[in-house]
Amino acid sequence: MPERVLAAFGAAADWSGFSPLERPAGLPLAIVAVETLMWRQARPEVLGHLGDEPELDQLLARALIYRLVTEIVRRGGTAGVEAAARAGQPVTDLVLARLTR
Repeated sequence: MPERVLAAFGAAADWSGFSPLERPAGLPLAIVAVETLMWRQARPEVLGHLGDEPELDQLLARALIYRLVTEIVRRGGTAGVEAAARAGQPVTDLVLARLTR
């Protein structure tokens, strides 16, 4: 579908990118992990239980994006956005550290 839309605008048809509609099997597990880290202040060691999950760090990054965008949409214009940002900052730092190692 994106290829057809881009071709209609004269763009290259070989475009690829992030699609929120494609959900890897491990994504729901990563979302639960991110929410547990954000809202239950779980220790990062909890991720050790997910060690067998392929591409775990990529899934965590995607889950974090999903969670933060969802909070912005749900709580836009309220103090809840700042609370979500504060809760998400340590998780963002953790995920970025895992991706850059």
